[in-house]
Amino acid sequence: MELIRFEFNKKYALPPLAVALGHFDGLHLAHRELIGRAVAAAKETGAKSAVITFDPHPDYVLKKRPPAGYLTPLPLKRELLASWGIDYLIVAPFSKELAELEPEEFENAVLASFDIKQIVVGFDYRYGRGGQGDGDRLKNKYPVIVVPAVTYQGEKIGSAFIRRMLTTGDMTAVRAMFGRYYEIRGKVAFGRGRGRLYGVPTANVVVSEDYHAVKKGVYAVFVTARGARRFGVADYGVMPTFALDEKPRLEVHIVGFSESLYGEEITVEFARYLREEKRFSDEKDLIKQIRRDIEAAQKIREEL
Repeated sequence: MELIRFEFNKKYALPPLAVALGHFDGLHLAHRELIGRAVAAAKETGAKSAVITFDPHPDYVLKKRPPAGYLTPLPLKRELLASWGIDYLIVAPFSKELAELEPEEFENAVLASFDIKQIVVGFDYRYGRGGQGDGDRLKNKYPVIVVPAVTYQGEKIGSAFIRRMLTTGDMTAVRAMFGRYYEIRGKVAFGRGRGRLYGVPTANVVVSEDYHAVKKGVYAVFVTARGARRFGVADYGVMPTFALDEKPRLEVHIVGFSESLYGEEITVEFARYLREEKRFSDEKDLIKQIRRDIEAAQKIREEL
């Protein structure tokens, strides 16, 4: 898959395209349905498949919500889309000026830069000033497939729904809507070494602000390091027993693994929320709780 950083006022000499349009933060099951339609349309028409999306997220540029990271930062989005069979990922820079374009101006500024044979959008896709443009309007110029809502427990699957579930710790719902576990990738940094002293060595993961945070607390997780996927327990939060951190941090204990991972990138998949963070009166109580957390996680592992 080729990544193209879109430039305005440029005509692209790409093959004919079947295009999926959207923001696609999360690449959840509804996105997968839509993008799958674009891949299928490309095969049917002899075109190549493409996703046209925007960065930064329009919500952040237009201040519809405070910046809080992404469900799928661009490197992960790129990896997933390639695995789904997309040929081109076209990322257009989003700005207030772009948001103010009339629908026809948007079509001319972005879509007309490509030889588009088919467009696929969600039922709620909007573009142009005030969201005046939609799938029906696009049909005036292009063959368009409008994909209906995909639901989970009666509610439309969408990035906002998933973010809400992340903040409540409902990782079962998150996985059901993603079709995979929510993951965070980061490099392992030097920590204070307390875990190793307690007999439960931990990896301190540097979490980029590009990721949407999970609820503070303890999780059963899967950890991929050095090409192997292992089970573990993670604590995301401020470590209240020691009251040393204001900014949340991610510490991961990999069950049955004690090698140093300093400087290496690992992937942490959040499988199940176990409990909230709490402050312990002394280190002995903390160690007992850590061992209970590991036991609880291992029991849950059989269900995952």
